[in-house]
Amino acid sequence: MWFTYLDGQFGFDLRQLRRYQNELAHLLDYICLAFYPQIEKGKTLREREVLAQLICNVAISSSKSFGCKDRKISDDWRKAVMDFHNHNRRKLASGRQRTVGRKLMPYAKDMNKLSWDCDLEQAARSQLCDGMELKDTYGVVYNVIIEPNSSQNVTIDIVLEELRYWWKEAKIADLSVDPKYIFLKNDAFGTMAYAKSTRFACTYGSCLIGEVLQCVYDQKPAEDELLYQKAAAPEDICTACSGSTQCVNYLCKSKNPESSTTVYGCNSTAVADRWRKTIVDFHNALRRTVAKGLKYTLDYKMMPPAKDMHELSWDCKLEQIAKSQICSPDGIPPEYDYSYDVITLDPTFITDITVQTRAVLKKATKNAEVVDLSVEPIYHRLIRGYSMMVYGKSTRIGCSMNYCDGRGRLMCVYDKKAKLNELLYEKAINREEICTGCPTSAQCVNYLCQAK
Repeated sequence: MWFTYLDGQFGFDLRQLRRYQNELAHLLDYICLAFYPQIEKGKTLREREVLAQLICNVAISSSKSFGCKDRKISDDWRKAVMDFHNHNRRKLASGRQRTVGRKLMPYAKDMNKLSWDCDLEQAARSQLCDGMELKDTYGVVYNVIIEPNSSQNVTIDIVLEELRYWWKEAKIADLSVDPKYIFLKNDAFGTMAYAKSTRFACTYGSCLIGEVLQCVYDQKPAEDELLYQKAAAPEDICTACSGSTQCVNYLCKSKNPESSTTVYGCNSTAVADRWRKTIVDFHNALRRTVAKGLKYTLDYKMMPPAKDMHELSWDCKLEQIAKSQICSPDGIPPEYDYSYDVITLDPTFITDITVQTRAVLKKATKNAEVVDLSVEPIYHRLIRGYSMMVYGKSTRIGCSMNYCDGRGRLMCVYDKKAKLNELLYEKAINREEICTGCPTSAQCVNYLCQAK
């Protein structure tokens, strides 16, 4: 089938369309020119596509450009996957989602609409065959969709069928009263349906175990956490949407959708804002994981949740300091803290720098497993870099990269400096205490203290 109907819209697969050129040409002639006889028929398929898009507004291909670098998957594929998610999140929010015994799940007050994130797509691609590495920071769902040595090709139908299989986990446990995340029963569904998530991406490719589909979400639920705020009646849907969103068709839609084109306003053009966003997003995802009490430390113990974990924002001044002091940090003001590590800088630009940057940051997070932080999460000399990444009082960060003595170096400067053996944050006894230590100048947004 070269067309599909999903989420109230027709979608078309151009690769399949090529197999039906004559059929498509006639379709465009009859539909388009029947209503616009003054338009001359295009001589080629491409001319007819353009006519249909510009004059008749027929969505032969996705009108949205996602701007992602990976050309192995198309924007039509991305749109189909994104539409599937939002269609089902909308169905859930509006109280039409079935669970055990064909009972209905509650309406949702705060179900966000998901947008595609090219940076998360790249993260999914870079860890495609080792998805467990991403689970430490993000919500991750993956599975083998085609067995190894199979002659079958990955099609959008196979991908959508797998997504439907994940979503059907809603019917394994009874979620009609308390729609909770239960890892052993609804990990995939819970991750896909988690209301607080706003960004995600999926990709697929070959691994030793076969063709793997992997989806990465900017947030992940905790065990027994409610997937969303329950609404008692249809009129309560969307009533808990944040101030930066508006209710559109049962979902909280961002008024100013954030994307990889976020502008930070820094003077330096040596690095792209997309690179800055990668660093900020990685830090905040990690800090959110710690704040929720989901971060592993020595011997698979968990760090305690946090009362006062602040959200980090990018600071162009700190970036400039990092840039000027990267090879000789003696000039960094004493009130700031900094860390640096070796990074592979590819002058050929074959390897995306965001992949290398994320790998360096990921390596630093592993240091949490070097010492026991399950009782006293302190600033430890053996895990200095990691300690800075999760120091609760920090609110701003700026980083830079360059060559020092012939080797690539990544340096990050933080606006707050902890003392040796100081607690990295104020410990929360339970999940209810998360964010209770936020100052009056901040508000709790997704488990982090965000400046008002």
